[in-house]
Amino acid sequence: MPELNSTYSYPWFSYHGKYKRNTSKYYDTNSFKWAKTIEDNYTKIKVEIENFITIKDKDLDPYFNVDLVKGENKWRIGGFYFWGERFEDNCKHVPTLERILTTIPGFVSAGLSILEPNTSIELHNGDTDASIRGHLPFKVPAQLPDCGFEVGDIQKNWNEGELLLFNDAQLHRAWNYTNEKRYLLIFDIIKPEYLNQKGDVCKNAQSLIELQRLEYKYPILKSLPGSVRGFIRRRIKSKLN
Repeated sequence: MPELNSTYSYPWFSYHGKYKRNTSKYYDTNSFKWAKTIEDNYTKIKVEIENFITIKDKDLDPYFNVDLVKGENKWRIGGFYFWGERFEDNCKHVPTLERILTTIPGFVSAGLSILEPNTSIELHNGDTDASIRGHLPFKVPAQLPDCGFEVGDIQKNWNEGELLLFNDAQLHRAWNYTNEKRYLLIFDIIKPEYLNQKGDVCKNAQSLIELQRLEYKYPILKSLPGSVRGFIRRRIKSKLN
């Protein structure tokens, strides 16, 4: 596995084009002290998450990128933090989780990810390689091949209570071909080599996702030249706090 630190002085974002960097697909949890802290508090966190689902389940919306999700059902998200932006109404239900995550240098995002029965998230690249993306599974209805995760050509099982860390910029996909929900915590920690760029990374990621949302709301935007779409994204970024 390549080292976490790289020779790249700047992070990759999806507007740079195809991801070609020789970087890790998965990361070793033993390399991060905070990984053990999260796993050691798994039982408390799971209680908070299940309480959150009980209260908020009907309010959790399907992921906006409908082209990414295939099958009979949906992929739903409940956000706690989004690239530095905090959602008070959700965070108040997960105090232990929030306390732990906010002590980690570089923490920027976290949310509940519910993959409904007979649903898959298709192969895709994420928005940036500036972060370590983590999954903390709470409900895994089956193991491979019926339910699982793949980064590059490496498939892995989710195991309840065990962190899975990966590079979101690498091609990856997920699937749940069972009759039960799969749900887990998804979160982002800025890599140590990019901590001094944390604010800019967050604004770039936010503006990218907001542009994608606009493109699904106004499909004509997808047909615009890349230079025009880039201008729109930069305008969105300039208005972020």
